[in-house]
Order: sequence, then C-alpha cells, then structure tokens
Amino acid sequence: MGLAWHIIDLDDGEKLLWHNGMTYGFSSNLVLAPASEIGVFVIANAMHVKSNGVLDDRIDQLAFKIFGQLRKANNGVPEQQKELETSRNLAPQLESK
Repeated sequence: MGLAWHIIDLDDGEKLLWHNGMTYGFSSNLVLAPASEIGVFVIANAMHVKSNGVLDDRIDQLAFKIFGQLRKANNGVPEQQKELETSRNLAPQLESK
C-alpha cells in the first residue's frame, strides 16, 4: 500500500505506479513499472501555473512520454540481448575516455 500513489492497470495486465509533487519552484514525477523493471524520475526546477490557476502538467507528460518510449524499446527483446546491445553501445564511449 502506498499513500497517495496512483495505480494504473495497463492493457497487458502490468501495473503502473506513479506519484508526482510540486512545491514552490520545483516539480517531480516518478513512474514505475515493476514487472518491466522500468522506472522514470523527472525533476525540474520549475513549477508552472496556468493563467486560470490550474497547475500545468508538463512534467507529468514528459515522465509518461519517456516511460512509453522505454517500454516500447524494451518490448520483445530478450534480456540477455538487451544487455549485450547496451554493452556494445557503451564500449566505444568508454574507450574514448
């Protein structure tokens, strides 16, 4: 049980957990998908209020967009292959340092 956490059941049965927050001048959003082992945490030194007094949800939208891209990139790829591709992509960067 999480206090004030939002739980969404996705179409494929996976649970998505998220929570956001704002305080004067700062915004954050945390999105977790435990079954997929995906987590996104977006923090910003900005808090926007629309002219009608409604809080702007751009940070939330960004977190969910990043989550969607990560989930799309991870679907259908075996875990060992993902690890191999990650190490291949990182190797040239590490060698150049």
